[in-house]
Amino acid sequence: MAYSQTKVELENINEKLEKVYTTDQLTRRELNEAQKTYGYGSKEFNERLNAMNVQDSINRGIALNILDRFGWLDKPLLSDKASKAFFYTIQHADLETQIKYKHFMGEAFRSGQISNHEYAIFQDRLNVRLGKNQLYWQPDCLRQPWEFLPVPG
Repeated sequence: MAYSQTKVELENINEKLEKVYTTDQLTRRELNEAQKTYGYGSKEFNERLNAMNVQDSINRGIALNILDRFGWLDKPLLSDKASKAFFYTIQHADLETQIKYKHFMGEAFRSGQISNHEYAIFQDRLNVRLGKNQLYWQPDCLRQPWEFLPVPG
């Protein structure tokens, strides 16, 4: 944790991270609406999916730069929305990024920055991407039809 930031720096960081959170969630809502309206794999769905991937890349550049410089700042220093930007940026990142920042997710879970449910979702997604079994049995809601991924037998 870095506490040497000035109030202005923290307000700027908070504002940037809140924007990351907002754009992350907005692009996913738009993707879900395209799926409901036009169908999974439709032209409109794929356009929204591409836009989401571009936005995720922009968000990674912003949020991970802050995370690398200052660490996962405590909620008293950041709004809840800004703190969630770190979670969603890592959760929606490529496998290499998820592996690199896994320790931040563990620390955030242990310190109460993310919930049990959020940690379970992250851990299951990471395990499946690594070819391992899920620990918490979270469905992958972007797959159509919904499918449950591997769990221990």
